[in-house]
Amino acid sequence: MLKESLIPTQLIKPTERGSIIIDEIASEDRLRIGYLIAQACTLGVQLLWLKLRGKAEPVTVGKLLARFFQQMGVLWIKMGQLLSLRLDILPAAVCDELSKLQDQAHGFNPELSRQLIEEDLGAPVEHYFTDFSSVPFAAASISQVHKARLKDGGAWVAIKVRKPDAHKTFVRDITVIRWLVAKLSQWSIQPHMRWRDMLWEIEQLMAEELDYNYEIANIRRMKKVLSRHNIYVPKVFSHYCSERVLVMEFIHGVVMADYLKVAASDPLRLKAWCEENNVEPRRLGKRLFFSNLRQLFEDNLFHGDLHPGNIVLLRDSRIAFIDLGSIGFSDRDFLEKYALYLEAMIDQQYSKVFDIYLLFPDNIPATDLTSLKEKFILILQKWQDRSKIKDLPYREKNISAINDDLLGVLGEYRITMTWSVLRFLRATTTLDAAIRELIPEISVPKLLKQYFRARNKRQLKKILPPHQAFDINNIPALVKAPINISESMVFRGSVVRRLALVFKDTGNNIADGLNSVLRFASGLLRIGGLYLLLAMATHSDVSWLLPLLDKWWLAPLNIVPQLDIQVWGLIFATLLFADRTIARLGRSINDASSKGAAG
Repeated sequence: MLKESLIPTQLIKPTERGSIIIDEIASEDRLRIGYLIAQACTLGVQLLWLKLRGKAEPVTVGKLLARFFQQMGVLWIKMGQLLSLRLDILPAAVCDELSKLQDQAHGFNPELSRQLIEEDLGAPVEHYFTDFSSVPFAAASISQVHKARLKDGGAWVAIKVRKPDAHKTFVRDITVIRWLVAKLSQWSIQPHMRWRDMLWEIEQLMAEELDYNYEIANIRRMKKVLSRHNIYVPKVFSHYCSERVLVMEFIHGVVMADYLKVAASDPLRLKAWCEENNVEPRRLGKRLFFSNLRQLFEDNLFHGDLHPGNIVLLRDSRIAFIDLGSIGFSDRDFLEKYALYLEAMIDQQYSKVFDIYLLFPDNIPATDLTSLKEKFILILQKWQDRSKIKDLPYREKNISAINDDLLGVLGEYRITMTWSVLRFLRATTTLDAAIRELIPEISVPKLLKQYFRARNKRQLKKILPPHQAFDINNIPALVKAPINISESMVFRGSVVRRLALVFKDTGNNIADGLNSVLRFASGLLRIGGLYLLLAMATHSDVSWLLPLLDKWWLAPLNIVPQLDIQVWGLIFATLLFADRTIARLGRSINDASSKGAAG
């Protein structure tokens, strides 16, 4: 449970926040498939009429689409939010309007909440809770939250209850969306949108939100991970939970959304609150920024919806995360590529950035990419220049800004990004509202450099246990070189495979040459490994080896320094990894060449 010493004073009184609007559960007539089809036809007529009149401006189209998705309900809102990420396909103005879509924040009849709790727990609410608040204090698209105290122990809890008709509504609406996606695919309408992948994303998102067992598992996993980041996650009382009811610790803190509201309306009041509770905005902002990167690249388990309503501020610049229904993870190979992409970007290695970025999209047309590379590098250079301007608004120099610009350029060449990559990018985008207020003047490249330095130290600590006396500065260059070589070969090799598919007509000659180079490199690595093994033996009590050292081909062993056993282990592990990487790379190039020949 959260320590009382971390509970801050109130920033906004409950009366200032306003009450939750209560809606009646929608009737069957309103949700019937016929209603959805009628509204879709109305939208189609409106868009056609605008086009015939020459007034189909992206902003107008975006507003019409956003209004349609909002009226259709939860599932359609999710669809609109996903489409807002498609800057590689849709005009930026359309994406801006769709990004304003918010889950409906209306509640439902509190008596239905009580009824659901009692059905799932098998007894009256009073049997388990005291001080049960019938009026919800928060609401989301498919749930609302009540405050109460456990009779057993007296802990304050938040009881999250799913809407009674949420599952039925999902089944009905997803049937329509599946039919729509099938027709779009069948008629080859904008096939580069990869409609079926979008459908899969929607189904995954809703499956996680409809069953609170997913969120219970997420909370437990994230609680363990985020404790290393000094971020608190509420405790779950699983004995009282079910598929439709989630009971967790109530966090007495200040929601980031309230912090932003007071920052805009009464900055002096906010400053006084920060001083009273020992809260440093800059420290908060950095903690959020670095934690987000650690979740993405090191833990491979990240909060997928860190908007201001899901961040709770505590005393002493501490933070808690709530609403962990949307948790993401990525393919490890992609994470390594994306981390290298960011490192190359902050080091201003723009050609390398371009090469790596080519690995992320779904497709690359068989065309000359020279002009794309020129535009790409120009965007990166401008972003670097903007990041140096201290007073420039954060939204113009954050990671999202560069991602949006690059996706827009890809769209010009009909190059599309995978939905999974876009979901990954969204995990950083939702955090921007908080970072923008807490550290608006910060240099993003500098923060990224700080993060990668800290990450490298953490990785070295895993390899070299802290109880071993060893100075990292004394690691010979021989240790680092194979690591860099193997890393470069992994990602450069991936680039070669991608380009081999783009320029498959000339791929065979390139593949043959590369294979020769790789075989030569593999031979050098193995010979080097043998020499190093003998070098290690010379520093041991191996008397039979001493006479051999007079041979000219073993003379270089004398110049190899004496190293600790941990360093030798690191060297041989790196050589083995590099050798296996070369072998995999050779097979991949052969496969790509074969596909090119077949095409």
